[in-house]
Amino acid sequence: MFKKFTLCTFRMLAGSMILFQCASGQTQIVGEAPAGSVDGRNAVFTLKNAPYPGVLAVFKNGLRLNANSDYSASGNKISFSAPSVPQPGDQLQADYTPQPASYIKTVTINHAKVANSDQAGFPVYLVLSDAALKTVANGGHVQSSSGADIAFYGDAAATQLLPFEIVSYNGATGSLTAVVRCPNLSHTTDTVFYLVYGSVSITTSAANSKAVWAGYAGVYHLEDAGNSTQIGNAAAGEGQAGTGTSVRPASVITTAGVLGSGLVSNGTTDHLDLGSYAAINSATALTYSGWVKFNSLSEYALILGKFDSSWTNGSGVTLSGHWTTSDQDWYTAVRANVSTGDTTNGFGIQTNVWYYFAYVYAGSSATLYINGAAVRLVHYGPANPSAVPSVTADLIAGATLAGALDEVRISTRAYSGDWIATEYNNQSSPASFASLSAELAQH
Repeated sequence: MFKKFTLCTFRMLAGSMILFQCASGQTQIVGEAPAGSVDGRNAVFTLKNAPYPGVLAVFKNGLRLNANSDYSASGNKISFSAPSVPQPGDQLQADYTPQPASYIKTVTINHAKVANSDQAGFPVYLVLSDAALKTVANGGHVQSSSGADIAFYGDAAATQLLPFEIVSYNGATGSLTAVVRCPNLSHTTDTVFYLVYGSVSITTSAANSKAVWAGYAGVYHLEDAGNSTQIGNAAAGEGQAGTGTSVRPASVITTAGVLGSGLVSNGTTDHLDLGSYAAINSATALTYSGWVKFNSLSEYALILGKFDSSWTNGSGVTLSGHWTTSDQDWYTAVRANVSTGDTTNGFGIQTNVWYYFAYVYAGSSATLYINGAAVRLVHYGPANPSAVPSVTADLIAGATLAGALDEVRISTRAYSGDWIATEYNNQSSPASFASLSAELAQH
């Protein structure tokens, strides 16, 4: 029988500590004296590095101690139990393989998915699954069970923190859904930024969802799945409340969405009340966007709307069948008169199909995008008003809609067709929009 050996070189450091550099790329430290007072009272000592789990060996006066009874280790700290506290004259040594300060992966955005022009301050939706993103307990390199040590940077040295949001993280599977606000997405050259994780010193997340969603009044991922009726708003901008409410608890109406989970409406009693949205009143620009799937079709199934009780003033995005079951058109309206509106003509919306919609209103001009492309609208009635009428009603989502919603966004900005096309490319296929590199360690 032959044993396999790993070739290592070594050098003597200060004192009697030896550092081994092995061909495998791992560094092994032998004979480090943990820092701390050896006075019979101090029980906590500090190593220069945090060891990999299970590789630390601690010696007192040349005898190896038992990790299960003589001491415990957490990060780079060694805590001795009462009977084993080092006494004056005791000599301590530790052998271990140090963990790197962090790990890094490059995230590369496929410029071919950025439509026609560069996009500044674009929120990139990432849906990742990688074994390295599992927690240490599950064989990966993430330290925190909540992913607190995960962050995104604009540079490889990890000095330029990018605004980011962790939508969901599963440390057992290494699945991560996050949104990163990129300063600029190029449509001619691949954009690169950096995913950094694995630092034992980071215990508080640097995530900042409001910074990600600057420019939005509301962003609803609709990942809510608890027994509460509260619906989270990741943006909470322009003075809007941090949450909306649903008629029934989120756990009852959760469903599979395009990006994680969504929420389903029964078409009669269900709806989401997203709050007063006073920012919309008198706004000269407005963008509604999100994903919708119709389980069945009905006249004027409201996707998003803020109308007065008589439906004569306000704004909305609805489904209209023109009183038939064959046309199944999109109907949109910003109106000061009940007769004002815009509609497609014979669109033929299908059931059980997810559609990405974006309704943009600016200076009395309305544009509707479906799956990233503008569709022809037919205007009827009086001219559109130059600004959204002011109404006291709340913004409602999903009323009379027999179907599901996901990733609903509201802004008082008019986003461009290129922005919307890029959003569709990103959200409809996150895997082709962004790719991860192999893992690199940073010491």
